[in-house]
Amino acid sequence: MATKTKDQPVKLPRGNVEERGGSWSLRVRLGGERKRIPLGSGMSEAKAREKADAWLERMAREGYGVDAPPAPREGVTVREHFDAWISGALLREHGPVNGLREKASADVDGWRAAKYIYPAIGDKLVHEVTEQDIDRVMARVPRERREKTHLQLYSLLRRGFDLAVMPARLRKDNPVTRYHRPPKGTAKLFAYLLPSEVLALLACVEIAIGRRVLYALAVYTGLRKSSLMALKWKDVDITNAMLAALITKNGVPQLFEIPADLVSVLRAWRARCGDPADDERVVQDVECVETREAEQLREDLRAAGVTRAVLFSKEKNVAQVRFHDLRASFVTWAKRAGKSEGWISDRTGHLDRAQLDRYTRAARTLADLRIVPFPDITGAIPELAPAPADGPGGPLTEGGGTPEGGPTGRTHGHLAAAIGGLRSSKKPGKCSTSHPHNPDTGSSERSFEPRRLHRRRPPRRRRGARSLDAFQPVHG
Repeated sequence: MATKTKDQPVKLPRGNVEERGGSWSLRVRLGGERKRIPLGSGMSEAKAREKADAWLERMAREGYGVDAPPAPREGVTVREHFDAWISGALLREHGPVNGLREKASADVDGWRAAKYIYPAIGDKLVHEVTEQDIDRVMARVPRERREKTHLQLYSLLRRGFDLAVMPARLRKDNPVTRYHRPPKGTAKLFAYLLPSEVLALLACVEIAIGRRVLYALAVYTGLRKSSLMALKWKDVDITNAMLAALITKNGVPQLFEIPADLVSVLRAWRARCGDPADDERVVQDVECVETREAEQLREDLRAAGVTRAVLFSKEKNVAQVRFHDLRASFVTWAKRAGKSEGWISDRTGHLDRAQLDRYTRAARTLADLRIVPFPDITGAIPELAPAPADGPGGPLTEGGGTPEGGPTGRTHGHLAAAIGGLRSSKKPGKCSTSHPHNPDTGSSERSFEPRRLHRRRPPRRRRGARSLDAFQPVHG
């Protein structure tokens, strides 16, 4: 097409050459509208392109169709731009342009920007930021931090300056290049909790009860921390055992069934909180500093007596247990229980199968150990355990059993009484019943060995033998 010359504008109009019914035309955008300029017929494609170039050069000289880029706004600092993006002010000003949407991770991104970006270039104007400035920001992350920390900061910078180009129009290019992207680190062994460790965590009264409820929700729903923190009582349908997660990382709302033991915990937790209004948050009184949930979880595990070394290892190829690993525990347990990928993604929101495949190996380990996932947590939190009631099995003692030393609990006591009534003094494998062919003794009992029920073949009839009708049945 046309080439630039010194007397031409910076940006030339663009067009495409098309042929319809033997006639050639030039399609070009002028003033925001597509126009079609006839070039003639009876010519080759090379000739049509030559004429199209002439038209484009003429329009460039006369200024037709040349949309000069708007001059970037000045006087906006990096801090002001990133704050407007993270807080949602940029979305309210420009609308959903260039993929703008409400940030589900606004709190974490705000903390990350304040820790790494603002101290280095926060007071610098956006259009003055260079690639060297991005180098200084990336260098602020300590080398010993996880590779994902470097990648998250890179993604935050890349996306923030991409929005500075459009729709903010604060600069013409993005100073964050692909060369700033940190390399992929070595594969690490990620942690997950065993069912016995979760039960120990929930039963430890030294841990704040609000935090233990949060742990139970994380392991038994698979939701992210941001979704759990935003959960309200109106999102929990205790009657129908359903939960709606409306605040998610990818913006896709979720609605799924929750197990009956978790429903029992939530019902008791709401009663303990004084039956709060529907708009109140479910998770409260966690007594934990925000963004310090990982350290707090490790302290709580130690307080609960969990000492498995891999959870607290500081080796380079091992990741210490984090709060996010409660979600990993849910996926691992679900795969161990044989749940389908659709069932899991309905609760976790995973849209990529590769994200779920990483948990398959851990699920095989649970299968090899014959560990049964998702234990009943109805009474796992002592403060929320249902009050014991007298049942058909007899009143409960302080020691947790029946006076006769039977099983604990109303259902178990009733079952033990029922089973005790069905037991017989006869030896195993015997059965007692009245014999129908003993009218003199009436209800007398007779012991007999149970026989296998199968169809017997009739005896083969031989020559000279009497008919079977000649034999009389003998009882006794």
